[in-house]
Amino acid sequence: MIYRLHARGIGKKGDIFNEDSISSFESRVKKILDNKGICTLIIIGSPGTGKTSAAKEFIRRGFLSFEKEKTYVIDDLRGENGERYTKKSIRHFDHLQYGKLLILIDYRAAWYLKNADIGLFITLNEDKRLMNLKSRSPRSLRRYKKRFYRNPPIPYTYNYKDFYICKENLLTILNS
Repeated sequence: MIYRLHARGIGKKGDIFNEDSISSFESRVKKILDNKGICTLIIIGSPGTGKTSAAKEFIRRGFLSFEKEKTYVIDDLRGENGERYTKKSIRHFDHLQYGKLLILIDYRAAWYLKNADIGLFITLNEDKRLMNLKSRSPRSLRRYKKRFYRNPPIPYTYNYKDFYICKENLLTILNS
């Protein structure tokens, strides 16, 4: 529970991710890639905020100016080629090549990978989120509309300077 309160605080203090901040976000990723060789980006948000839709788009065409060959996307503990990861194995990416951007997309991504370089926290209006869940399936709406799922857990190893906050649909911002 305390980690969800930390997520709430990060949601209020993090840098805003919108059309105007894409270039600063991208330059930060490139700087980390130049310094470390590999950059890990986590994308978190409540169920129904469009994380899986974004993951499919990143697999198809890449992320921002990074081609799809330079990115590796893991969505809900499944890799691009269908390989499955466990919570423990997600911390070790020895198979990634130098110069790659790893994008981990999951409700609990911050919990699985406690030392990511950058985080992107998607927060949508609650009515819009519930509408997305309803269009997915009635079962999803019943399961995820509970208050428990509004804020994903974020460990205290992250602070608000590590996160960007996206208050709109992520694909809408990236396609503009």
